[in-house]
Amino acid sequence: MPPLADPGFAARVVAFFVLLLALAACAGQPPSSPPVTTPELFSRSGEAAAPQQWWVAFDDSSLNRLVDRALGANLDLQAAYERLNQARAVRERQEAGLFPSLEARAGAERRDDGDSETDLFSAGLAAEYELDLWGRVRAQADAEAFRVAASGADYQAAALSLAAEVANTWFELLTQRTQQELASAQLDTNRDVLSLIRARFGIGESASADVLRQRQLVEASREQLLTVQARTRVLEHQLAVLLGEPPRGVAFPDDGTLPALPPLPATGVPAELVRRRPDLRRAYYQLQAADADLASAVAERFPRLTLSASLSNETTDSEALFDDWLATLAGNLVLPLIDGGQRRAEARRFRSLREQRLYEYGQAALVAF
Repeated sequence: MPPLADPGFAARVVAFFVLLLALAACAGQPPSSPPVTTPELFSRSGEAAAPQQWWVAFDDSSLNRLVDRALGANLDLQAAYERLNQARAVRERQEAGLFPSLEARAGAERRDDGDSETDLFSAGLAAEYELDLWGRVRAQADAEAFRVAASGADYQAAALSLAAEVANTWFELLTQRTQQELASAQLDTNRDVLSLIRARFGIGESASADVLRQRQLVEASREQLLTVQARTRVLEHQLAVLLGEPPRGVAFPDDGTLPALPPLPATGVPAELVRRRPDLRRAYYQLQAADADLASAVAERFPRLTLSASLSNETTDSEALFDDWLATLAGNLVLPLIDGGQRRAEARRFRSLREQRLYEYGQAALVAF
């Protein structure tokens, strides 16, 4: 009788699984608690909601377009997004261990023993599944899921920083444009005054020292104008790089003006607003990932139980390949006995890493407050 058809064999397998599951609670790790208690209200000075797209409060259509272009084309931000995609792929790869694997196999070979030749055909299905008795596979998947969340917080932080850089550079550029207009007007005024002084010098009403002094003012105004123009070019190049385009290849809006600042919104600084900081969320998710890594490292010291099943057939007649099948079911229990303290050391390393992440999260929270 094939093993799959033996009810006694199946009952013994089920009983064995139940026994192992009864011991699974020993592998759990207590969750880490933050070393800093966040207050319910950090400030009571306002109730208005803080917008996610804060730059729209300036009511500058040119700035809004520039930020949108930067968020869609900045190369550093795209690199951060690809790092997020990599983390997602690693999470999916790790979560695959929670499900059985199934493989189909087929083969054909010719055997020659010197006297005769024999064609041999084979086909089969093989399935394998590790019972996650101690939560090791689930902990590894959870760790990668937390790393995905941390990468998402990094991406959001990069986007916010990019928007701030674009806004700051844009307003500096507008300031330099205004300074350039003032410097150009001042240069024209000093030139007009120089012409007047020269005319008066020609009729003997001004001294040569007055002409020389005014020439110095004209040259100083020209130098100031050149400095402002150079600073304007540098800001345009910086803004082009933020937009993901080469310098001198971007046409910037020429109708922008410095905004009239509205009153500060009465948002206050609630603890919830502090918790929304991407750097805080990143530190928190890294702490959770380290906690899951520790649970997985501890579970590595416990037995592993793997189930495998297969359907296969091997014949010399290809037409009879799918007639008779051999079915097998097996369980493989691996218990680590002696490893020189490798698994114990790895668990200590992850425990120390969890404590490190815990203190890093506490420090990030204190700095945020």
